[in-house]
Amino acid sequence: GKISVESEKGSGSVFKVILQLKKTSNRQQTDYNQLHKNQLQVPVRKLKVLLAEDVVLNQRLVVKIMEKWQYDLDIADNGKIAIELLLKNNYDIILMDIQMPIMDGYQTTTMIRSMPDTKKQSIPIIALTAHASQAEAEKCINLGMNAYMAKPFNQQNLLSTINQLTNNN
Repeated sequence: GKISVESEKGSGSVFKVILQLKKTSNRQQTDYNQLHKNQLQVPVRKLKVLLAEDVVLNQRLVVKIMEKWQYDLDIADNGKIAIELLLKNNYDIILMDIQMPIMDGYQTTTMIRSMPDTKKQSIPIIALTAHASQAEAEKCINLGMNAYMAKPFNQQNLLSTINQLTNNN
């Protein structure tokens, strides 16, 4: 393929990517579609999920995914709201953004892990963050999160991680 850049100071830049791809037959496309359907199977039991995420676009994406899997989902725009919802409700798992206003994912996880209610204290937490680094993953795990996924995440990997952490196989 080819990649080119045209840039003019004060006007902006144009990036061009040209890829030459082989055309697939209908048979190959059908096989791929079938494989994709088989991979994204609906989980065994319905789960109650808390999403702590402040970006509306990310919230909408997770809502669509959770609807497909038939999970119940509550959304908290920040860590403070997540704690309030957790105190009122029981959840099977928490999807935790790291960078949020008012109370970030680190502070929220620390509060959850120090709750007197041992059931709420031990709820599985998956960190969802745009900071994709080994150091970030280690920090999340060391703070008490059970898993770490960089955004954008793969739906199958998320489902697999949720199933693993909730024994929903």
